[in-house]
Amino acid sequence: MTSRPNLVFVLADDLGYADLGCYGARAESPVSPCLDALAAAGLRFTHGYANSPVCSPTRFALMTGRWQYRLRGAAEEPMTARARGDKVLGLDPAHPTLPSLLRGAGYATALFGKWHLGYPPHFSPQLSGYQHHFGPLSGGVDYFSHLDASGRHDLYEQGEEVMRHGCLTDLISDAAVNFVAQQDDNQPFDTSARTGLLIDGSRIGIRSFDTSEGVDKMSTSTSASTNGRFIARDCSC
Repeated sequence: MTSRPNLVFVLADDLGYADLGCYGARAESPVSPCLDALAAAGLRFTHGYANSPVCSPTRFALMTGRWQYRLRGAAEEPMTARARGDKVLGLDPAHPTLPSLLRGAGYATALFGKWHLGYPPHFSPQLSGYQHHFGPLSGGVDYFSHLDASGRHDLYEQGEEVMRHGCLTDLISDAAVNFVAQQDDNQPFDTSARTGLLIDGSRIGIRSFDTSEGVDKMSTSTSASTNGRFIARDCSC
């Protein structure tokens, strides 16, 4: 069994500081009981700030660990469908990224959800370190038609356009959960799930996996356990 940790990173667009119960959300009923339970049993950051208030620049910073405006593509916001085919507006594949460095260290790397860091053939998740990708390449994709702001269908898997029926958040969540469930103890993994849909927190659950026994358990209680392995977020529209 590998001693290196598995990484599951969940990014939600437009999530405000006080939108979760563990950060002071005021509501008649709990809005995020499962996430609140994770916060109570884990570590809660109270002075962490996004490096930018908008989509693509934030992703440039998260991917590279740098101040995003040192990179030309991050200065373009919003990065719209007009950037398709542009050779400049995107994350340079030659630039080291978190997934590229982890992949070089032997990790399996996967991105599920929004990329929004430039368009093929010059830019893509695979060119910047992700071995697996499922999701839209642009931002602001409709949750059910999967069309971008220009009306173009925008849902891809491993660089190929795919047609899927259902809420985009569910599709992203299911793909991420399935990827995690398929991993074994011989190789650590880095999984990033990036959803653009904020939903009723009471319908967010925690799936805990024990791959040694082939078990997939769903829990919505505040005492959900991770069996010492890892956690993935599963949500429904």
